[in-house]
Amino acid sequence: MNDPSNGSYYGGAVSAPVFSQIMGDVLRLENVMPDGMPQGAENLIVMHDSHPQGPAL
Repeated sequence: MNDPSNGSYYGGAVSAPVFSQIMGDVLRLENVMPDGMPQGAENLIVMHDSHPQGPAL
């Protein structure tokens, strides 16, 4: 982290996976239930589209 040699070395790229793992473990230990979107077909989010679009201009 202190002496990046190549690739992604920005704070988010380095710390985000660590933060995610730690917070996931803490929330499970504290029995915090997820408060995500309600279940139902109208609330589904498509994460991977088979036809990716370019950036909006």
